[in-house]
Amino acid sequence: MLAPRDVWSGTERLEPGALPRVSEGECPACTWWNRGDAIYRDAEFVVHLATFAARPGHLWVAPRNHVTRHTELSRTAWLALQGVAHDALTALEAYARPARVYVAALGSVAPLERTFPHVHLHVVPIYDGGEGDRPSEVFTWKHGVVGYDEPAATRWREGLQAAWPASTCAPA
Repeated sequence: MLAPRDVWSGTERLEPGALPRVSEGECPACTWWNRGDAIYRDAEFVVHLATFAARPGHLWVAPRNHVTRHTELSRTAWLALQGVAHDALTALEAYARPARVYVAALGSVAPLERTFPHVHLHVVPIYDGGEGDRPSEVFTWKHGVVGYDEPAATRWREGLQAAWPASTCAPA
C-alpha cells in the first residue's frame, strides 16, 4: 500500500506541448489495450495505467474489441465494463488511498490530438480534495499529464494487481 506522500514518486508532470500525439488512421487504443503491461485483462476487457493521466494511478478501463459507442455494447457487456471499473477503483482505494475516485466515460467522436473514439472509462484517483480536484480541473490537459518512469509504472501495476479484488478473475 502506498503512503499518501509516495503517490507522486517516480512521476513527472509533462507540459501540454510535450504530450504524445495520437496518430490518424488505425485506432491507437486497440494497440495500447493489447500491449503486455496491463494491470488486468480478461477475454473482454483490459485495464491500463492511462497514457495521458490526470493524476498518478489514473486508469483506463476498456473493451478489448474495437467499440466506438457505448450502445454498441450489449447491456450485459456494458454492466460488465462497469464491474471492471469498480474492481479498478477498489484496487486504487486499497493501494493508493485516495480521497475519492472519479469514474467517467469520455472520448472523442473522431480521433483528435491525445484522444480517440474507442469506448473507455477513466478511473481517476484524487488525493487532496481541494480546488485542484474539481472535475473541471481533473478532466483537462491544461496542466499537462502525469508521466511515469519505468520503476514507478511497474510499482503501480504490481501494487494494483496485488490489491485487485479476489472476487474477480486474477489480474493480467
